[in-house]
Amino acid sequence: MNLQSKTMNRPCPNVRFFPFSDGGVLFPEGTGRIWVLNRTAAAIWCLQDEADTLEELTARVAENFQVENATAKRDAKAAVAFFEHEGLIGRDPLRSRETESEGMGVDLSPRGPVIDQPGPSHKRRFFRVSGHVLEICCREAASESIFSDLMAHMECGPVPGPDSRIWVVAGRDQGAWDMALNSRVFFENLAPEEILPHLFLLTFSLSSRALKEKFLFHAAVLARGEKAIIFPAEAGSGKTTLAAMLVKNGCSFVSDELAVLDTETAEVLPYPMPMSIKPESMPILAALYPELESAPVFPRPDGKDVRYLMPPKDRIAGLKAAFSLAGIVFPKYGPDKKTQLRAIEKPEALNRLAKTGSSDRQLTAEDVRAMITLVDHNPCFALDFSDGPEAIALLEPLNPEH
Repeated sequence: MNLQSKTMNRPCPNVRFFPFSDGGVLFPEGTGRIWVLNRTAAAIWCLQDEADTLEELTARVAENFQVENATAKRDAKAAVAFFEHEGLIGRDPLRSRETESEGMGVDLSPRGPVIDQPGPSHKRRFFRVSGHVLEICCREAASESIFSDLMAHMECGPVPGPDSRIWVVAGRDQGAWDMALNSRVFFENLAPEEILPHLFLLTFSLSSRALKEKFLFHAAVLARGEKAIIFPAEAGSGKTTLAAMLVKNGCSFVSDELAVLDTETAEVLPYPMPMSIKPESMPILAALYPELESAPVFPRPDGKDVRYLMPPKDRIAGLKAAFSLAGIVFPKYGPDKKTQLRAIEKPEALNRLAKTGSSDRQLTAEDVRAMITLVDHNPCFALDFSDGPEAIALLEPLNPEH
């Protein structure tokens, strides 16, 4: 059969196209993935609607780009092969791949048996985390004290009918503890040192679920004045170490775990949860934060040992603040990396940003538009670093106050 005259497969009906300054973006609804196309591929995607065969598509490409037929055929054939390979035409799109995130969101479906409500003599504290009010009643005194100290900037007065209740009560086994969510046992037989990480796990999961109308991605956010720089990154990038250093360099702490983007205003909202400091960061951060040396080590549910750190109160962004962006920096630490800051093309930045999605839900069309707006309207950089102070110095020209 002549492939030129063979009828082409049509684009999958759930794949949406969004124009982008340097091309276009394909988004299969119901997934967590996007495909960033250069200008040629974006044009060929749109021209498919005007062609039934590769021969017709070649003619449209040659006409639109004013190129020879051989060049148009090569580009059209390569683009169609790519679309087919990625499952964007001819069959269902590929499912979203999992993205590693330190957020460790958890399924919040009810689990264990109902337990009795703590009595009136038991201390209850209330915390407002991104609009979600938590009632915490922790009978294990050491964990209750540390959690309350780290979350003091989010504590609020008693609220009747809080959004969620987390209770920590004595477990069946001696020395063990159970954690209940909304009156039902959620985690059983926790050791004392496991309580705090599980409290933060539930706090993160509940508050991020409450932010379902926002676009969330795994990033640190640091600000000066009313402008912020976001540092999207996957696990192991050195993001937390860099953020802690920037706080000591005069930045306000907006978030270390989750960038919360208002898709209507393109502003970033605070999410100042405590930083999780891993052992490899201690040689750098212990000198800046001497309190880390004596801070207890906790085993997180993901198997990583961490110390928790909250920046000084005068460095924590106000919970009602909103920040416009001054830039996007993608950090990557490596002991042998040359420390350098380089501008990156917007398609690369958009692809990197999509990989850091961390909202425990599939992307929406509004999310994709928000990502495109972010990248289109802000300078984007990649920061490779092995030396923290050198990295801070390279970032200084991006200081919004300059």
